[in-house]
Amino acid sequence: MTQSIQPKSRILIVGAGAIGSFYGALLAEKGADVSVVCRSEFEIVREHGLAIESSVFGDRIFRPAQVLRSAAEYQGGFPDYLIVSVKVVHGVDRSALIRDAVGPDTAIVLIENGVEIEAEIAAAFPANELISALAYIQVSRTGPGKIKHHALGNLTLGNYPSGAGARCRQLADLLQRDGIRCTVSEQVVTARWHKCVWNAVFNPISVLGGALDT
Repeated sequence: MTQSIQPKSRILIVGAGAIGSFYGALLAEKGADVSVVCRSEFEIVREHGLAIESSVFGDRIFRPAQVLRSAAEYQGGFPDYLIVSVKVVHGVDRSALIRDAVGPDTAIVLIENGVEIEAEIAAAFPANELISALAYIQVSRTGPGKIKHHALGNLTLGNYPSGAGARCRQLADLLQRDGIRCTVSEQVVTARWHKCVWNAVFNPISVLGGALDT
């Protein structure tokens, strides 16, 4: 019997900063076709890729399949997963940043800090599956196209507002590896509040101690 060959998951990351680049590299290592929107460092990343330094997982160069200035430039159809990893701040229209690359079957994934951040995206794309993800990680950008992973990397994922479907679980499987635990939660809104408490403990310590900016 001939076994069917599963096609690569096509993933577009909007926000190729420290977190987006780190998880993008892991997904690419698992065989996914990973592209990035990289506005401020486009030329450097297109030419040299993203250099990721990690004493835990080893150093590597992540070379995205496509390096883009905007989501509208994405080629080859729509992505299976569109990961949004930008800072949620006033004046940034996340829906506009991703709209041109969202197809009818695209699952939108938010790997971002904050609470109640999903409603804006859910309202803009009501027909698309929305996955909310929480990253427990210490990682920072050290220079143009350079990322340093300091520690951790565990993720909690779930469908918004609740549940955990097959595509959410598939993404968790892609991200899972030795040293990183991906937990699937059917109550991701509650999990996001728990992450907020985690941030509230560690972020002030980092500031007061002049330590990591993660």
